[in-house]
Amino acid sequence: MKLQKLLGATALSVVMATGAFAQTDVSGKTLGVLVITMQSETLSTWSSEVQQAADAIGWEVILKDGENNPALIAQKIPELLAQGVDGIITMAIDAPLVSEGLQQADAAGVPVIATNVGVNPVGAEMFDGVYAVDSLKIGQMLADYMVAQDPDATAVGQTIQIVFSADELVVGAKEALGDKLLEIADTDAANLGQSFTQTTVDLIQGNPEADYFISCCDFAPLMVFPALGSIDATEVTYLGRVDNPSTLQGMRAGQKAAVVANRSVFDLAAIDAMAAYFADGTEIPYTIDGLTGDLKVVDNDTIPAEGRVYPFEAELAEYSAKWSELYGQ
Repeated sequence: MKLQKLLGATALSVVMATGAFAQTDVSGKTLGVLVITMQSETLSTWSSEVQQAADAIGWEVILKDGENNPALIAQKIPELLAQGVDGIITMAIDAPLVSEGLQQADAAGVPVIATNVGVNPVGAEMFDGVYAVDSLKIGQMLADYMVAQDPDATAVGQTIQIVFSADELVVGAKEALGDKLLEIADTDAANLGQSFTQTTVDLIQGNPEADYFISCCDFAPLMVFPALGSIDATEVTYLGRVDNPSTLQGMRAGQKAAVVANRSVFDLAAIDAMAAYFADGTEIPYTIDGLTGDLKVVDNDTIPAEGRVYPFEAELAEYSAKWSELYGQ
């Protein structure tokens, strides 16, 4: 590794002295993408963004849907390796679900980076990198927003305890709010639609004084918004993660809500790190300093009139320009 750093420093000196360098072609690679479920609006969006980024650098993508089925998920990394992928991105998948596949990828020299969604610390070191938002911080930001709006307000919370990153959001909110978070309800990961709807109704009816409803997951508004309307709880403000198009649509239609938006940079950073690894063996950093996604709370008064808070096109253009300069893509 020290040799790699020395060579990199030497090459940089040459570039600075001459203003020129030889581009390294990293096109023609195949990137595997494993997503816990494509039923998630956000995960589907992120998968589409990976495809756009791969197109920009000249890579093919093989997408695998885990269908929220642990037995199926466990098979996917070995399948991708058998299909000859050069690198793998996983989304919302903890290491214990794919431990055998991660071991096989390591033996084959195929880097695996978990993106966007944080992973359970158990086995996390098996990934070559984890580039994701801080869900604990998101929960704390939502709690701070609530208190800033009304110091006397109270809330209820909805989580999926078996999904680490989902539960972290509610844990963060609980740490910040204490007794102001009146009750937290777990949901059934095997029956998300019905479970999220029913827990929404139960939480509000059981805590009619609650002013805010905090949910763990990006897809929650698809169930929570209609459920709040069905029990005439439209004055309750929803607090959650990600500025999904469907969430923004509901907010623009009058649903009271605030969400934490972030820049879609984590998959781009993963592809960028893999490209450098393919080009000259640069070690893939496990984390990247400053890669936070620029978390930002937006509500009904501050959401954009159209589109998302951070347009992906702007993020992609920045990385595409870098790849064009370095690799000719």
